[in-house]
Amino acid sequence: MVKAHLSVAIKQEYDFLQPLTIGKFMGFEFQVMNNGYSSYMILKGALSYKIGFSPSHVDTMISLYSTLSSLPNDLKSANKTLAYYKEQIENAKIELKKPFEHDAELREKEARLAELNALLNVGDVHTAAL
Repeated sequence: MVKAHLSVAIKQEYDFLQPLTIGKFMGFEFQVMNNGYSSYMILKGALSYKIGFSPSHVDTMISLYSTLSSLPNDLKSANKTLAYYKEQIENAKIELKKPFEHDAELREKEARLAELNALLNVGDVHTAAL
């Protein structure tokens, strides 16, 4: 069934900007799309995977299976990245609980800046009106 719909979609050269769902393939929603420049397949599950059409049907199927076979490694990589970001969030939470170590120096410099601003504004017509 997928093959028949795919053949019709490609042969009629639909210029559809929205993906056309043509069935299911290995647990994924199988879509095709032509954006005016190129045609490609989309495997849609929790994420979407675009796969370009090749001139050869065999090459297209190899690309399709290659994408599917890379998913376990992609999942491992995504889980590793997720663990890293969770660790970074926990580290940031710990840092937020610590007091600002340069607080005293900051207050001194803010006070000095206020003094300098007051000296610079002496005789300023605009600040006198305020």
